[in-house]
Amino acid sequence: MEAKPLNPDLPIGHPIKVYRNLRNRLWSIMDAKTRRVIGHTNCVVVSDVTFPVNAKGVEKIRETCRKRVVAFVSGKFQGYYGDEECQQAIRFNPYENFTFVDSHGFPVKIADKVNLTASGWVWGKNARVWPPYKA
Repeated sequence: MEAKPLNPDLPIGHPIKVYRNLRNRLWSIMDAKTRRVIGHTNCVVVSDVTFPVNAKGVEKIRETCRKRVVAFVSGKFQGYYGDEECQQAIRFNPYENFTFVDSHGFPVKIADKVNLTASGWVWGKNARVWPPYKA
């Protein structure tokens, strides 16, 4: 089996999906079109972001108490170095929520840009729910 490159050579704007690899503690980068893992990295910046979560997968995690990949950061590749514009903390915990949430616990569905860091944190710019909730 061929080892995946640590930082794959991707063009800016390439559609990707990213998830936290629980074994090597790196971000796994998946080609959005082929759905194949093309590399791993400590940090990555993604723009035009959506946060897809598999609800049935979350239920399975809660039933079995076993970790599995059910949530992604999906968007366009922008590079491997941090972006200081991203200052809104975003997280996902399948035992607490069915969606990504911001630091106040509000659900997040889209963001202009996110910075996935070596420490495992996701920092976003203009992260929000779309369409907005109606009162």
